[in-house]
Amino acid sequence: MISFDRLDALLLPLEERLEGFIQSVIADMSKALAEVLKAQSGLFAFARQREAQKLIDAIAAKLARLTPYTEAELKRIFRQAGIYSLNANTESIRRAGLAVPEIAESKALTGAANAVFARTNAVLQNLTRTVAYQSQMQFVNAADDAFLQVTTGTLSIDQAVRQGVLKLAAQGVNVLNTLSGRTEQVDTAIMRNVRTAVNQATGDMTLALAAEMGTDYVEVSAHNGARNKGVGPMNHASWQGKVYSISGRDKRFKPFIETTGYGTPTGLLGINCRHSVFLAWPEHEKPEYTQKELDRINNTTVTYNGQKMDLYSATQEQRRLERGIREWKRKAVGFEAAGLGEEHAMAGLKVRDWQEKLRDFTKQTGLERRREWEQAGGYKDHVTALTPKGGGSGGMPPEPPKPPVPPSNPGSGKINPEDIDFTSEKDQYVADFGDQRILYPLTEPGREYGIDLPVIYNKYAANHLLSDTTHAGRLGWIKDNANDFVKAIHDPEFIERIMRLRNDGYYSVTNIAKVAISGGKQWEYVSVAISLSKSTDGYHQITTIHPIKYRDLFRASGKLKGKYLRVK
Repeated sequence: MISFDRLDALLLPLEERLEGFIQSVIADMSKALAEVLKAQSGLFAFARQREAQKLIDAIAAKLARLTPYTEAELKRIFRQAGIYSLNANTESIRRAGLAVPEIAESKALTGAANAVFARTNAVLQNLTRTVAYQSQMQFVNAADDAFLQVTTGTLSIDQAVRQGVLKLAAQGVNVLNTLSGRTEQVDTAIMRNVRTAVNQATGDMTLALAAEMGTDYVEVSAHNGARNKGVGPMNHASWQGKVYSISGRDKRFKPFIETTGYGTPTGLLGINCRHSVFLAWPEHEKPEYTQKELDRINNTTVTYNGQKMDLYSATQEQRRLERGIREWKRKAVGFEAAGLGEEHAMAGLKVRDWQEKLRDFTKQTGLERRREWEQAGGYKDHVTALTPKGGGSGGMPPEPPKPPVPPSNPGSGKINPEDIDFTSEKDQYVADFGDQRILYPLTEPGREYGIDLPVIYNKYAANHLLSDTTHAGRLGWIKDNANDFVKAIHDPEFIERIMRLRNDGYYSVTNIAKVAISGGKQWEYVSVAISLSKSTDGYHQITTIHPIKYRDLFRASGKLKGKYLRVK
């Protein structure tokens, strides 16, 4: 099974492309609305029809570019998810004394993935066919409402445009679900379908793999903030973190499908589910989670503005704040396209207000801020026009820039750990990476980049650590343990067993070492995330440094958690 974080990384390029498309259409609609309301009242109907036709033509052209990309991305996502799913079960299969199958050679594994891919691609094609028509209707309705407000003297033209842009941005770009008859935002519909489909495909592959390996057992992951509302399968907290019998014949374990609701929209691996499923051999393997650990996971609370709330409620509030940020970014894009400078500046301030609310929320609750969920295509603080080079309107936002290619010469040589300046943006050559390719399976994506290159501490790590108040408060501890921080780079005790695909397209590894100085919170280990160079004559870059505790690595039983691998 694929982890939630790994799935997020896989889906991010598609999400960014969809958001760029949405912003572009909102900009087109906003500009068209301003043009229509500037026309003489007697020519309104003509102007509206003209702009509506231009709009549908522009959206059709954008969809012609988006659709092939979406299909190609979907293939990539399914392929990678299959590899991750197999890799996640590799060690367990080997401990059972069995040979790990190759995905390409297993008809059961490829068949499970291909079947779900075909259904999902067909659904997405049906959804996107309705985008142009739905957007045209949104524009026509917004134009009619604005025109009525202007002709009755209720609003000025600028005020009517402003209200129209606010409405269009809040609605987003809609699609029609032909099965339910409901309209919903295109990004919500597509990403929900893709997430659910990938979960379903990897779940089906895991069950196919279980049959191929001859085990009747699977284990479900557990995480803080699992859905805890309702009864039965829809209450994810009630069944997470346990071993199940797939067939239901072994009465020592609850039946898998019946208990978890696997295959249903509200159950395991259904809509927005974050759980994973792994093969299990209970006769010679202890469960991943003890009941004590599950009780702690399910009963964890956070405090916000003096009020306690469970983690599920907290994550829902975080999603609400993230949606608010995205919506105001879309409004800013629309105001700019409509030529409303003051409103555009106001929207930028609103974006910052919502960002501050989110910063305060994550600081108080300790939840991780997921900046990728706040992104909105090509939006910038001083929003640049979404106009393609050479003129015209409503162009697709440009692709996000890649980070600069590291220079071939990282510096004059390694420095002593105690001399590292963690507040400096200059390049500091702190350690040799060694060849870490041997630590990862041949099938692990990104493995080929784990070559022996210098590892640099520079502005990327410094800016991250200094911009985060939590990290900044730990700089003293990091400096005190500089020797162990450097050791984690070239001689780690543990690594995260699966490489991470970063938002910028680079792969990252996480190395861990024990520290000598625990500090006030009894930190026992230092974790170092390193972005791997794609150039053989470049260097790897440190992205962040975390202190972690024993319980972050080990279960209460003393067994190393499954996401980590002991190097020595």
